[in-house]
Amino acid sequence: MKVGLDLVEEGKIEVRNKDVGLIVNHTSFSSNLNYIFEIFEKNGAKIKAIFSPEHGVYGSQREGEKVENQKLENKAPVYSLYGKNLKPTKEMLEGLDLLVYDIQDVGARFYTYISTMLYSFHSANENGVKFLVLDRPNPIGGNLVEGPILKDELRSFVGAYNVPIRYALTPGELATLYAKENGIDNFEVVKLEGWKRSMLFDETDLPWIFPSPNMPSLTSALLYPGLCLFEGTNLSVGRGTAKPFEMIGAPWIDEQNLAKKLREYLKQEQVGVVPIRFIPHSSKYKDELCKGVYFVIRDKKKLKSVSVAIKVICELIQTYEKNFEWEEYTLEDGKRIDHFSLLSGDNKIRKLIESKEKPEEIIAAWNEEDKAYLKRIEKIKLYE
Repeated sequence: MKVGLDLVEEGKIEVRNKDVGLIVNHTSFSSNLNYIFEIFEKNGAKIKAIFSPEHGVYGSQREGEKVENQKLENKAPVYSLYGKNLKPTKEMLEGLDLLVYDIQDVGARFYTYISTMLYSFHSANENGVKFLVLDRPNPIGGNLVEGPILKDELRSFVGAYNVPIRYALTPGELATLYAKENGIDNFEVVKLEGWKRSMLFDETDLPWIFPSPNMPSLTSALLYPGLCLFEGTNLSVGRGTAKPFEMIGAPWIDEQNLAKKLREYLKQEQVGVVPIRFIPHSSKYKDELCKGVYFVIRDKKKLKSVSVAIKVICELIQTYEKNFEWEEYTLEDGKRIDHFSLLSGDNKIRKLIESKEKPEEIIAAWNEEDKAYLKRIEKIKLYE
């Protein structure tokens, strides 16, 4: 198993004497655990600019926290792409031969690293700079697609392109889809070697370097496409605990009763639930006792976490209608918007939930879209 950066390290990708900009963070290591800066410099590249995504170049900043330009000792300037600028400016790209993207993703549309990639790809194309993606695995696999296709009116940095929540592509494949559908050809993907679509991250033998502070494990990544939807509600998703995105809860829940109701209901969704109490030490309900459920994955390859989330939300509204609330989100332009719809990518999903439609019918609402999406990506796939 080799990631794209490994092939640069082996000298199979020519970067000698090229002026490069690197879009990187703390995950940008080769399989031999050599950092991308060492590899490019050793292979004769001249690093002229460094760009960092959400959480910063060190991966240390909190979610949603705007990051200022940072400094790396004896390195080129580091420009934040999660602050004043969301994409490289013309001035930042001036004189570059290559703009290189190499960051470990988690396979969910609202995880903002792919927004950084697509915004930067667009900027590179506008300024005549070749874009190079050093590919990495989709840790939650390349087969299972789930969730609504993002609608144009809900496009933002939290959802940059019209794909489902769980889109089943590597960063290189997503860039290829974007290039094909936007008429861009000045780019290249350095493909993975040894990766198959059926693989989850624990089958790659690559080291798990947590992609962000609240993504400590493959388990959290597998549950994330669904449980992140609770960020648009007044429930905690376990941020500020050792198990973020593996549980949900709030002070007003009866955890024993909820677990009992969900246990049978979710059996076919490949998860078990156990009642739990937890105290988040940051984020929502900081230092308050929350009661809820902890999710135990029964079959990692069959889990459909978006379906799980919809079923749980429907149950919560039915049981705790007076307590349950939707929350808003502030966009880049300052506009306030329904956070749940922003994450789901389709305004009708919340409306269907509020009209008390059966969860199975809500889930069916995106199934036809996903079938069309699978046909749409068939010709751009880089792996079997």
